[in-house]
Amino acid sequence: MSWNIESIRNSVFSLQHFIDLYSPSLIFISEPQSFQCDISSTLQNISPQYSFYLNSEDLFDKSLPLVKSKANGGTLLLWPSELDPHITILPTPTPAILPCRVNLPGLITSYHICIYLPTAGKDDQFVSELAALEVIITEIHEKHDGLCPVYICGDGN
Repeated sequence: MSWNIESIRNSVFSLQHFIDLYSPSLIFISEPQSFQCDISSTLQNISPQYSFYLNSEDLFDKSLPLVKSKANGGTLLLWPSELDPHITILPTPTPAILPCRVNLPGLITSYHICIYLPTAGKDDQFVSELAALEVIITEIHEKHDGLCPVYICGDGN
């Protein structure tokens, strides 16, 4: 599932309801607008059954929660906790892209990439994020000789 949530804090109960109804294996959230220091409390009712990884701007600038009252953009991945041994988050230089490897026993390895690309007068940043996405996809294809699926979801604006 992919959802541009435009603030996880404002939609956490809707997300919990969706999880209760459908139990999705992967949930990619674009624009969670959350800092690292806030995400655990925001997801406290979800986190016992789901693991998560927040890729937010404060990963790259630890002082942001001290100087900004609200986080921008970012990407977030949630998955059932029993899949922990099979999910690997890949490093990325930007909060706009969140790649992961899914390696389930008996199935081909697949890669899933959540994106939230900026717009509204941010053309240089948009092009920079696309270049970072291209590098990630190229590295995946080189590692697997182009023989594994790559899925991209999220908000490309």
